[in-house]
Amino acid sequence: MVEAIGQFRRYFKPPSQWQLRETFLTRQVEKTNEALKKQEDSWRVNGCIVMTDAWTDRKRRSNMNVYVNCNEGTTLLSSKESSNEAHTTEYIYEFVLSAIKQVRAETVVQVVTDNAANNMAAAKLLKYTMPHVFWTLCATQTINLILESIGKLQSSKNSLTWAKLSQSSCTHITRHCH
Repeated sequence: MVEAIGQFRRYFKPPSQWQLRETFLTRQVEKTNEALKKQEDSWRVNGCIVMTDAWTDRKRRSNMNVYVNCNEGTTLLSSKESSNEAHTTEYIYEFVLSAIKQVRAETVVQVVTDNAANNMAAAKLLKYTMPHVFWTLCATQTINLILESIGKLQSSKNSLTWAKLSQSSCTHITRHCH
């Protein structure tokens, strides 16, 4: 390719940055839309799971995300900066309900959230409006909470202290042996 460019010498006019960028961007948008179409088709055939995630960044800004999971993979459906909103039961219920409607209620079989009290209360509200949708706790968060509780037990604290001391001793010995 470089030789071919060299043959044109000064008469060659390369494509502009805009032409290159626009071409690649258009291709990526098309690929993304194709992937989303596959996922939407899978939602209709096999159903899907709506998953929520709320978190606060270092600047204390609160974000709420909604993902849709199916056989074809997981997609970010929406993200909302919600620092000015209290994460009440009603707010979470409306947020999840709008996501379910966006995906189409008949395709949603499950909603997965963490086990905060406001999420559990929102689950009860959803049960009345959409009894076919199961609301489930996130297993990862539940396991993390269990391990955190185990770590707070006195017997675990002693073991953890011993393990940390052993690790730092091994690190110290290893550094000084070479």
